[in-house]
Amino acid sequence: MASQSGSRKAAREDVNVAASSTLADVLEFVLSTPNLSPRERQDRASALRTLSRLSGKPLEASPCQVRSVRKLFASVTPARHGLSQGRWANVKSLVFRSLEAAGATRSRQSGSASIHPVWRTLLEPLPYLPYHLGLIPFARFCTDCGLAPDAVGQATFDAFGEHLEQHSSRARPRDALLNAIRAWNKAGRQKVPWPPFQPVLMSKRQDYSLPWDAFPATFRQDVEAMTAAAISPDPFAADSAKPVKAVTARARQRMLRTLASAFVHSGGAAHEILNVRSILDLARARQALTWIYKRIGSRKTTHLRNFANTISVAGQAWASVEAEHLDALRKLRRHLDPEPGGMTEKNRATLRLFEDDNLLNRFLHLPRRVWSRLGKRQKLSEREAIKLQTALAIELLTVAPVRVGNLANIRIDTNLIVQGSDRHRRVHLPPFGHAPVRGDQHRARLVAPTDQLEEEVRGVGFQRQVAQLVDDQQLGLG
Repeated sequence: MASQSGSRKAAREDVNVAASSTLADVLEFVLSTPNLSPRERQDRASALRTLSRLSGKPLEASPCQVRSVRKLFASVTPARHGLSQGRWANVKSLVFRSLEAAGATRSRQSGSASIHPVWRTLLEPLPYLPYHLGLIPFARFCTDCGLAPDAVGQATFDAFGEHLEQHSSRARPRDALLNAIRAWNKAGRQKVPWPPFQPVLMSKRQDYSLPWDAFPATFRQDVEAMTAAAISPDPFAADSAKPVKAVTARARQRMLRTLASAFVHSGGAAHEILNVRSILDLARARQALTWIYKRIGSRKTTHLRNFANTISVAGQAWASVEAEHLDALRKLRRHLDPEPGGMTEKNRATLRLFEDDNLLNRFLHLPRRVWSRLGKRQKLSEREAIKLQTALAIELLTVAPVRVGNLANIRIDTNLIVQGSDRHRRVHLPPFGHAPVRGDQHRARLVAPTDQLEEEVRGVGFQRQVAQLVDDQQLGLG
């Protein structure tokens, strides 16, 4: 099942890639090749220049490699530059086709014509979703490698994943590997002839937390008791504290296990961790935190500070360590506080874009444009309903910033307070959360365009339609 034509093509591509080492060479190739019409040359050259301009990287500095160009596309947000999704998709297609024409190796995206008949016969009894969709790219890769289905092993899937990483123009190439493994294993459970091998997906996460059974059982019991007491404290206890949310308590539980694991990885003995107080020992805590500190590049981060904070909270709320010991744990937490760095460079770069008045104008009018296009339709698809929902959410966040959790719980009929009518009509968004706040001075008054948009939401019966189409977890306007 060897693929000689594939080998000849690979040899030819190696020569071309050597001659076209950057995108500038690709552009020169596109402009000089006789295999393209004048219009095709113009379109492909325009796409290459567009990518260079929007990414801020000269063509001469961009390698002629699919992986590098894929990352270049990922660094650009086309909407910031006024490009529609359709135009951006065309730019991507033209650039990658130009790379392929210049000789760069690119993983083929679709079509089953190049699949060996043995693979086509194997896949034929299975439905298109999810089997053909997930396995055709893998079958094509095996065809190019000269591999029959019975010769597939774990190394084949690993090689397929590496091939996708290097040569796929997909935005998320690993997804194709995940789809192939899931579809392969699922097909093995169907009543069709299928190779017995079951691939395993190796996680890319570098977890270092040890399982609970790596420690004495008393440690887990004590941590679970601490978690339960934090969620539902005894109201009659003299030192009863306020309850914390379950997600917070369980996060502390995970952090304590991670700290104990870090202590073991740093050379400590697991049998020494008998309970929560064991990991709060100052020497053990320092040892565990030092190991994590070095693992993340010897940087003070919020992640590291959260571990130190968990130690001090557990020492005060559960283990009731001595005052001197607790002060030492708090001092350790203060020393690990990251320096106030302010806004990240990525966020600064995003905000700088809004110095452009045209972009700022387009952003402020985005909700109105979406509603003008979709709001009057009698019947909405799920995607259109979500777009309208998102548009209203953007409008509300622009004039009345609220937390995402509170935004998701807004109900048009109850949370927005309408006062007056006609030109005296005013709409207010009251405060959210558990803290009681009184007085109109704490209400966010919606500006006129938002007021009108809110009235239009009611007028088109948007809530009824969204209630039928969209899950309430997404901005609960229904």
